[in-house]
Amino acid sequence: MNPSGGADALNAMHDVVSLANWINTLQSLSLANLKKVFKEYHHERLPVAKKSFKSCQVFTRNLRKMRSKYTAALRLFMRRLPKWLWTRMMAKIVSARPQLLFLPLVEDKTRF
Repeated sequence: MNPSGGADALNAMHDVVSLANWINTLQSLSLANLKKVFKEYHHERLPVAKKSFKSCQVFTRNLRKMRSKYTAALRLFMRRLPKWLWTRMMAKIVSARPQLLFLPLVEDKTRF
């Protein structure tokens, strides 16, 4: 994944929360239960990770195709991103914020 998008860090945080939630559901530490938990975790997180990876691949491929002057223009645009576009991007990023289910839920105070 392209590190400029921060997708690795975001996915890592979501992975930790998801895995902690699944481990918290364990009734016992038997091998069968552990396998079941990791299977559920894998089922939950793999599609998200694949989608993120594919998105980053497309972004990186397109960035490489651009000439240096276009890359500079893109960087300038990203620094001066219109507020409406920034708001839309942030809303998409924070739309799926997992929480640790064994702790009190955090109220969503996001305002765009």
